Amino acid sequence: MEDTPKSTTNAAGTTGQHDHLDRASLLALPNELLFKVVSYLAPEFQLVMRLSCQRLRALLGHYRHKTASCSNMAVMVRFARLLEPDYPEWLTCCHCSLLYHWQRNEQSGYRCPCHKHVFVSANSQDSSFPQKHPQSLQAVSRNRHTLWITSEMIDLILRACEYGPAYGLPLSFLHMSGRDKYGIYREHEARVADGQLILLSQMEAEMESGQERAVMGRSFLLELCPHVDRASKVIGETWKIYTQGVAWLALGWNKFKTIKCSSCETDHQLRAMKSAGNRTTLVLSIYRNYGRRRRNGLPDEQTFDPLLGATRGAERDLQAAFES
Repeated sequence: MEDTPKSTTNAAGTTGQHDHLDRASLLALPNELLFKVVSYLAPEFQLVMRLSCQRLRALLGHYRHKTASCSNMAVMVRFARLLEPDYPEWLTCCHCSLLYHWQRNEQSGYRCPCHKHVFVSANSQDSSFPQKHPQSLQAVSRNRHTLWITSEMIDLILRACEYGPAYGLPLSFLHMSGRDKYGIYREHEARVADGQLILLSQMEAEMESGQERAVMGRSFLLELCPHVDRASKVIGETWKIYTQGVAWLALGWNKFKTIKCSSCETDHQLRAMKSAGNRTTLVLSIYRNYGRRRRNGLPDEQTFDPLLGATRGAERDLQAAFES
């Protein structure tokens, strides 16, 4: 009679051991074969497998990006987003449909591990990933001088506004002010208007008359819309208009000038004020509309892509939208 529980225990232990061996056998398969086996599962079950196994998260993300069509990728992203309300610590990558722990990737701008490099050069010939070009903010805040804004940061801010603080970053994450090493005062403030994230960046600098272009190229360049690029022959006309506007303002032909990007919803406003001693105070205000969450194309995608040449959508006053 005393042997019966022992037999039961041994049988249970043996069964548990077999279950463990079955799972280990599955994971012992080569990556290509394991991916093919898991690919037969429905999308929702693939997502469950991703959440339960770190190797499958990386494997499915890697192969899915290389083999899946755009339509299949969109389906996977939609399925993954359905799980986000129940898993605030996870974020969906729109490039590979991978669900990943976003808080672990602070150093890379909360980007997905599928990005091999934090910053992708606009001149890169690698077409395996979208050419996302992070925006930059320069200000004295949180012991760092430069905050690189990624599309994932924008996604996390909008998600936190929608579901709560546990789901992303607070809106105040983008609020900074201070003087940089050149003595230029910078201030940044973000607001959500009609479900769209609009960021206001203001720079103010005082200089000798005639130095306006040099100061702008040295200290304002990183703040400009990525479509305003001196090196690009396609977009060079925008830069030409920009520098001409600075020269006109310095000469007193205009006191105020607005330049609207033709490829994304970004407004650049220039103000020039003459001061004593033949000096000029130049104020640059930039309004960027990063759009709504889950929206593809203009304006949020275009803001991060300096290579797109699509025509800008709606022409509207971003300052009025920001102040509404």
